[in-house]
Amino acid sequence: MKTTLSFAVRHQSDTNGQVNDLVRSDKGFRFVPMATSVIHPLKARVKAFIYLFTLCALLLPVASVYADVVWSDDFESGTLTSWTTSGTALASTKSANAGTYGGEIKGTAWIERAVSTVGYTSIHLTYYRRTNAMDTGENLYVEWFDGSIWNTLETTQDTIWNFQDYTCAANADENANFKIRFRTDASAGNEYAYLDTIEITGTPPDSTPPTAPTFAVAPAAVDETSISMTATVSTDLLSPPVQYYF
Repeated sequence: MKTTLSFAVRHQSDTNGQVNDLVRSDKGFRFVPMATSVIHPLKARVKAFIYLFTLCALLLPVASVYADVVWSDDFESGTLTSWTTSGTALASTKSANAGTYGGEIKGTAWIERAVSTVGYTSIHLTYYRRTNAMDTGENLYVEWFDGSIWNTLETTQDTIWNFQDYTCAANADENANFKIRFRTDASAGNEYAYLDTIEITGTPPDSTPPTAPTFAVAPAAVDETSISMTATVSTDLLSPPVQYYF
């Protein structure tokens, strides 16, 4: 599919009859005195039109690969009502890394959340976490469920708040049965794991950049005051069609 555009221009003359040319500079386009013996006014305007067309192509919005937040929880509700829990698990003020509340898991316990990733690929799980007073061999385990088995992303005893970002395997993509789980296997009630700012992100399917307009037929003089050209139609899968104006 192609679009044909017509673009009429008239050269500018000053009060003395001097023909002025449209030129491009770092400050934009402006008219300056033109040596008519060097270039015909209409040819100059065809050249300027090509500059304008190229500039419009460069200014087209470009769709880039990006991630959407599929689901998140910062525990600021003060509850774990959206989670399935086992053992002693709660939202508390002492477990916050940011804000007022964070998630807290004591002893041997876990929290689990089902989140459908249908419509998304490149699934990431990000979160902040630290542990407290765990003995050797006791850990916080971070896992995700693919519909059949639990897959471990991290096993840690880290006692300092750290941000983590893990990419799940391809079978996490487009998965209606996707789940995440944080669990501990500590032996005492004063051994904790703290969690905060948990997010699941994914890439939506349409992330193809738009095609820039090009000349199917280059601008050419129709008469002394007009030029014509034929341009290709640009497309963008995120918001078709791309429109450009002159």
